[in-house]
Amino acid sequence: EWIIDAKGMAKLIADNKGKLALFDARPGKFFPEGHIEGAVSNYDAKFAKNVAKLPKDKNQLVVFYCGGPTWRLSPSSASKAEQLGYTNIKVFRGGLPAWKKAKKIVYTTTEFIKKFAKSPKSVVVLDVRAKASVQKGHIKGAYTIPLSELKAAKTKMPKKKSAPIVLYADNNQDAIKAFKIVRKWGYKNTSVLEGGLASWKKSGNALNQ
Repeated sequence: EWIIDAKGMAKLIADNKGKLALFDARPGKFFPEGHIEGAVSNYDAKFAKNVAKLPKDKNQLVVFYCGGPTWRLSPSSASKAEQLGYTNIKVFRGGLPAWKKAKKIVYTTTEFIKKFAKSPKSVVVLDVRAKASVQKGHIKGAYTIPLSELKAAKTKMPKKKSAPIVLYADNNQDAIKAFKIVRKWGYKNTSVLEGGLASWKKSGNALNQ
């Protein structure tokens, strides 16, 4: 009764905006590269140390996911939460692989982009804002293809469909539109920069002009 699939996970997110306690039970090093909207990193092996991350209300909906059916982290965290008295628990057993397969939005943090800043070829950062906005400042090494021109730029994308591609814009709506276009082309490791360019600047990172 705990288990939900990607469709169920998407419905829970849509129906419980601001009320869903969603936890990524994988080791924290995996979280920056890709996670589900609104998730909080809470590695199962450190569950006891991070109990404070759980909601105070033990009747609140709590959901765990990890790296898929071959991982045991999300069921393990769910069992630990139940032992603590939480009564409304779900496990997205397919985890991030199933989420990607369903072509749902994956989010990346500024930490991931910074990590690969010294190796630009390891990740494609794509700025889909209007050219006028890009000229005022952009992330170093980012490629520029305005959202209005993206559909016609398929041939400019990497040949390898496994290439990590991070999209960002001034607002989440434009970034998501770009994500859907690129993901439709078969790029499985496409993600959206969580918080957009604002989060990059908020983290104290400089912009190139």
